[in-house]
Amino acid sequence: MGPRMSGTIKGNYGESSMSDSLNLVMLVAASIGALAFGILSAYAVLRVSFALMRPTRMKATVKVRPEVAGV
Repeated sequence: MGPRMSGTIKGNYGESSMSDSLNLVMLVAASIGALAFGILSAYAVLRVSFALMRPTRMKATVKVRPEVAGV
């Protein structure tokens, strides 16, 4: 027996190379998508947590009284 080739048949070198490059492109696209999803989910978690930590503003009632100019 000769040396083993990893996952390829001797006659199909071109098809295997195309398949390997397509798998590499899909792997890179999936890793970029996972990275983007992680960044956006971390941003959302931080935005919600900082919104919950913000102190609530209490509305103060303003009593309106007409003022008369003293001349």
